Amino acid sequence: MKATRALLAVALILAAGACGDDAGESARKAVTGAAGALRDAKTATVHFDVKLLSPNLTDVAQWAGTSKVKYGDPDVSDTEYSRASVVVPTLQPRPGQPLSSTYDIDLREISIGPVRYQKSSKLRLAAGKSWVKLPEGSYVHYGTDKANPDLVVIDPQRYLKMLANLSTGLAYSGDTGKTETVDGAQTRVYRIDCTLGRSGGCDTGPLPAVFVSTFSGTDSQLSLTLWLDTDGRLRKLAVDGDLDAGPNSVTGEQKTIYKLTATMTLTDFGKPVEVAEPPADQTTTEHELAL
Repeated sequence: MKATRALLAVALILAAGACGDDAGESARKAVTGAAGALRDAKTATVHFDVKLLSPNLTDVAQWAGTSKVKYGDPDVSDTEYSRASVVVPTLQPRPGQPLSSTYDIDLREISIGPVRYQKSSKLRLAAGKSWVKLPEGSYVHYGTDKANPDLVVIDPQRYLKMLANLSTGLAYSGDTGKTETVDGAQTRVYRIDCTLGRSGGCDTGPLPAVFVSTFSGTDSQLSLTLWLDTDGRLRKLAVDGDLDAGPNSVTGEQKTIYKLTATMTLTDFGKPVEVAEPPADQTTTEHELAL
């Protein structure tokens, strides 16, 4: 009898392990397949709200708006910012002078693959030019290197691609088992916590080079909460991150942690999206910033 009970206990343990393995693999496929499912939708509208805080938790920049995206070869998008504000420190402030100033920026961006076109009254361009053309690797820092709309990515595909090599164990632990309704669609909720660049976690490869170089410390942490519908498509994404900019030359601390929070909701899957490159005679690569 004891032997029978022992064998039964072993069988139950093995069965539980197998179920865990199956659940882990199912969660891994769901999370790592989300980028492909979004691409298969062909188009989507992304509603985003992003905030970056300094190490002392004061505002650095905020971005909010809507991006209409067409996934293909290449991906194209048209982004209208309803809010784009940056905080610029005052250099050598005099007694009684504010330590920083906040600037609101009107901004529209058209992306054709890695090439971006930006339009703003804060950009001083040559006569007759409305758009600044930014080839891959070129950016406009609206105030400081941290106040860069291309730095804190608003493209959910970037985040999803970071999870392409997610380990089964991390995916399994990230499956909350919860279901929620988002914009009328039933979704399952996954929360992935990982260190950037760590094997089996969040791959930094899909991030812009300027993001990786700006937050070049070794202890950047991201928490990504994904709401995936029954077709595996991302309906909502919440990002909570501690971004390590490396040693602080002023305080001498080895870490300089910036706080990132972002929420993105996706709608209008498959609806027609037309994105046109600005006319060549209205674009220039030369610009000055006029805050």
